Amino acid sequence: RAEIAWLLRAAGCPVPTVLSCNYHYAPLHKYALLRPAMRCAWRRCLLSADRLAPISQYCLEQHQTYWKMPASRFSIIPCGVDRAHFHPDRSSGQLWRRKLGVEDRFVLLYVGRLAVQKGTDVLIEAFRRCRTRYSGLALVAVGPPDKFGNAGKSALAEALRGAGAV
Repeated sequence: RAEIAWLLRAAGCPVPTVLSCNYHYAPLHKYALLRPAMRCAWRRCLLSADRLAPISQYCLEQHQTYWKMPASRFSIIPCGVDRAHFHPDRSSGQLWRRKLGVEDRFVLLYVGRLAVQKGTDVLIEAFRRCRTRYSGLALVAVGPPDKFGNAGKSALAEALRGAGAV
């Protein structure tokens, strides 16, 4: 949290701080009256960190534009996977292929939020184009539609289904 970086700096703690940032708006951004004050305060908190670490080039560009900070303040650190915990399990994979109806097909797997920010719209178009060339191709998308905690329908989820994805 950016306010922790600010508190550490204000207290004189010489601890280097790196903030992971995947959401570029200030807290309470949805409240127009609070937006200018929150943006000013949050920018100050962000500037207290030694480095800001967006998870992708897209997030870097969004942060640079919104916060008007130079690229030198940022280092992209992509999300990782714990390979000791997540590893192939052939029997589980076969079970899921049967459940999803894709057992004899080449599968593209997308895991993440279904959002324009994540490029889901680009994925849909790429999948449509690939299917014209590779008829046995399947796309399995796993993730919440648009926002975490939202199990309902979304336009992107419907577009994925419309393109033939599971």
